[in-house]
Amino acid sequence: MIKAYVWLKKNRLMKKVKLYQLLLSLTFDAVSLFYLLALVGYFAYSWIQVGEIPPFGRQIIDAVALFFHDVQNMQQVFLLLPLVYIARSLKHPGVLFSSSEQLLSLLPYARKKLWLLAYIERTVQACFILALVACCIYFLVPVRLLPLVLFAVGIWLMVGLLLFVQWKLFQSGFLWKVAILLVLSLLSGVYVALKHQAVYFLYVTVVFALMVYSIARIFTHIDWQKVVNASDFLVWNMPLISQATKIKIKRDKQLALLYRFKFWKAEFPYQIEHAYHRLWVIYVEKQIGHILQMTLALLLLLAVVSYFRPFYFGMALGLAIFIETSFLMALFKDRLTFDLLSVLPWDMKALRKSFAFVAMLLSFVLLVPASVYAYVYLKQWSIFYLVLAILTFIIFLNVKLDRQFHVWDRSHPYAQNMEVLAYVLVFVVMFSVVFQWGMLLGYVLCAMYFYKMMRHRAVSQ
Repeated sequence: MIKAYVWLKKNRLMKKVKLYQLLLSLTFDAVSLFYLLALVGYFAYSWIQVGEIPPFGRQIIDAVALFFHDVQNMQQVFLLLPLVYIARSLKHPGVLFSSSEQLLSLLPYARKKLWLLAYIERTVQACFILALVACCIYFLVPVRLLPLVLFAVGIWLMVGLLLFVQWKLFQSGFLWKVAILLVLSLLSGVYVALKHQAVYFLYVTVVFALMVYSIARIFTHIDWQKVVNASDFLVWNMPLISQATKIKIKRDKQLALLYRFKFWKAEFPYQIEHAYHRLWVIYVEKQIGHILQMTLALLLLLAVVSYFRPFYFGMALGLAIFIETSFLMALFKDRLTFDLLSVLPWDMKALRKSFAFVAMLLSFVLLVPASVYAYVYLKQWSIFYLVLAILTFIIFLNVKLDRQFHVWDRSHPYAQNMEVLAYVLVFVVMFSVVFQWGMLLGYVLCAMYFYKMMRHRAVSQ
């Protein structure tokens, strides 16, 4: 079995080498390759003659040396590794078991033994890479050998155990993966912020429980066809060749995420509110790439900018409210202008209500960094500040919706002074972090807006 497996790997490698040789022969001619090698040789000779490491190289060496002199830095690497492998389990099985290995399993070779060979190959690769990196660090950076070796061995053992977790989570549902990733991310974030050993112990306990569970049920409920499809894509997806030939290898199409849930297959209630809600959910699924990009950008804005000063936190939160509402309005107009709803009659109130619910769900994640920094900077006033920020977001979104409906239908009520009030509220959110008395002004403005809206509804009825 080992000979057949090695023969398979050898021929696969030779085929890839031939493809890259063909790419090299089509991309570079002998003259271009000669000049390229001469240029590289000139830079190498110049560096040897000078005898000094470039400034950026010296900065990298100093940073690596500083990293190995602090035990907490190495501890944070062990915190990060489980998050990396759990995130990779969304698309990568960890241990590659392609259609070639599956074909070998049809011969008198046990599938589990073939998988074990693939796992050993993966761990040997990790060991070789770690050994190579450790040797480079030892010869270039002034660090002691024993801590470096212990760190490399610890990383290797961690990788070997986390491969089981990645393999098992690859078979699990999307919600389970995201839930585990969020829990561990929250625990690691709390530990980095508070440096409390109880949180670190809880984090290690959760990761250890995942490892034990994965090893105990390593071959239970395995969708081998899913593994084979993912492995074939990962084995034969060669970006350089795809870029040169303009032919991209695509993953096998799977059912959309929503169609895997039982509630999506339930009997549909034919009411206008449910119809609009279903249309918005389908649209969000199609635009999920843009939504995730915007959400991650705003999370990064709030997490990084807010770190320096309280005033920067207020500015970042106010800017996030403005950007998020503008982005949501862009989605709203796109849905009603370039799709099915552009040629159908629709109920304004029901459409607005369903969109407002979806908008709140999409924006809820921004409360996480806002809540953390509000507590850090405002302490007992944080809850009042967060409620004011949420009310400001709701008012700002409603004002923009009113203006858009007024553009489509001039009979729809729209007050420009309410838009001015919404912008004032955003500025109040920005400055209330420094001047807490501004929260009182913000709540007064919110009360004025809601009083105006209630009065308008009473008149219209």
